[in-house]
Amino acid sequence: MNKLSIIAIIALALNAQAYSDKTKNVDDGARSQVSFQANSNKPNGPKIQDGDTIAYAYMENGDKLIEIKAVFTDPKNDKIEVIKITRGGFFPNYIVNENMSKHGISCSPDNDNDKTKTWGDITKHCNSTYFTTDATDAAITVVGTVLVTAFSLGINVATGTYIVAKSFDKDKFLDIVEKNKLVEVRENLLELERYEVELTRKIEKESILLYSERKNEYEKNAKNISIEYSLNDKSGLYKGDKIIGTHSLDLKAPPVKSYRYNYRSYLKNTSFSQDNYLSVFENVKQNMLKQYEDDTLDYKNSVDKQFEYYTVLGKSEWYLNYNQNISFFVTAEAPNKVFYTQDKQVIVNIPITIEYTNLNGMIPKSFKLSDENYELSVTPNYNLSVTAISKNKTKSYITTKSITSYYSGLVCNNLDLNRELAPDVVSLPSNSTYTAISQEQKNKSNFSKINKERAKEYMIDYGYAVKYRINNTNIDKSIYQTKQISLYDIYQQYL
Repeated sequence: MNKLSIIAIIALALNAQAYSDKTKNVDDGARSQVSFQANSNKPNGPKIQDGDTIAYAYMENGDKLIEIKAVFTDPKNDKIEVIKITRGGFFPNYIVNENMSKHGISCSPDNDNDKTKTWGDITKHCNSTYFTTDATDAAITVVGTVLVTAFSLGINVATGTYIVAKSFDKDKFLDIVEKNKLVEVRENLLELERYEVELTRKIEKESILLYSERKNEYEKNAKNISIEYSLNDKSGLYKGDKIIGTHSLDLKAPPVKSYRYNYRSYLKNTSFSQDNYLSVFENVKQNMLKQYEDDTLDYKNSVDKQFEYYTVLGKSEWYLNYNQNISFFVTAEAPNKVFYTQDKQVIVNIPITIEYTNLNGMIPKSFKLSDENYELSVTPNYNLSVTAISKNKTKSYITTKSITSYYSGLVCNNLDLNRELAPDVVSLPSNSTYTAISQEQKNKSNFSKINKERAKEYMIDYGYAVKYRINNTNIDKSIYQTKQISLYDIYQQYL
């Protein structure tokens, strides 16, 4: 082995070690996959910045523009690279971070398959036009027929394959962007976006103004509409001449309709180039303007239709409670709509019908029975009790032994009372409450779907029996009395 070969091998080994230390940090940085931004050397030049993508530029061999699309489609051609046109600038269609620009990545003829498993596919990077070999410190070493660039090129001693250091060339990337006039394309795309926002804001402002004007007119006109009620009492038991319903006009207007414009929707199935993008964009603007004009007309028609009528709110049926004993089932035939009539007095008539009456606790409010010695006056309470006032007509003490009530064939006994009453005395109400109405009697005193004719025909047998003793005689006496009362007469007592 000659001296030149030995020197070359030593130099190669030193280079491989230095390169290994260098690329170790490169790979660690590449794994983070953090996007970065950088400015070109020109103060007002384009920026390398990822973010919201507004279009995709398809580049033949990475440097010649073929077409631009608003929606990404896979070119399925290794010779075509894609540049993302973003709101902030431009970016290659793969992950690039700061380390890839400063330190580079390691590439080999087999695309470094081991590293692919570690931090992602670097095939795109290694084959990309925008990644170049850094030869600033290049020194040439020859080993046999192999040419090696020191510090930038190396040989994997274990495999004998080339290891190449490549880094993202920002200046080259931005030069390609400028050369293919992508800066102008991006500016015009952003102008389309501004026009889209301008139209959206304009129709929003006009819609709100029109909506507000119509709503104010609509609410003001409602004062010209009045609701009146007519009454038809099918039950014949209602004592009033009218019932006031709870109906009202619905002044709640429907929500404001909104419109949005999206220039990208017009470019969805369209591609364009340097030569025709201005005409394509102008066509998009005209289409958005036409849509705006159609939407404006649509909204005016929509508002006119929305404010065409008022909705009548209110119950169609309900129970009108006169008191805890009497209620009326009421129906109302209100229209669903009252149509808008500008500056004209409108009366909405709503017929109200009392279909029938429900009666609860129809027990006569007073009942009296007596003989020469004793008198009992009974008044029912709302629950199962009665207030039975006893009057002693004699000069002796009297003891009330029991009270029995009768209601439509049902009997309720209140036995073993043994309440003593002094001569010529009337019992106090507070000391005269008895459970003299059974649950069965109470249930039978409730009537549903009653009208006047039926109430007059329905007769109720009602009465009481009382057993008492005059104390100085030790003889039990009793009084028993019932009578028939019509349901209508009892109902009259509860008005």
